[in-house]
Amino acid sequence: MSTKVISWTYLFRKQLDGVLGKTIPKYWVPLYTMVSFRSDIHYADCIKNEQRQKKILRGVEFSLLTAGAVGLAAFLSRRLK
Repeated sequence: MSTKVISWTYLFRKQLDGVLGKTIPKYWVPLYTMVSFRSDIHYADCIKNEQRQKKILRGVEFSLLTAGAVGLAAFLSRRLK
């Protein structure tokens, strides 16, 4: 676990999770918040929500990384001409 929490991908997902939790709290609740502070959400539902949110975060992360790579490639191709 200690190596996981220093990974840039983990830290990025954690930051994105927090931003989404603050931006759209009605639809996005981080796992820690669900388990620690929301007694109205059953633990099994917390796990289901977390799995769904993890898939969404992976998709967003992939999209942002792809867009960044395409942008970098376009920038470099213009600089090299």
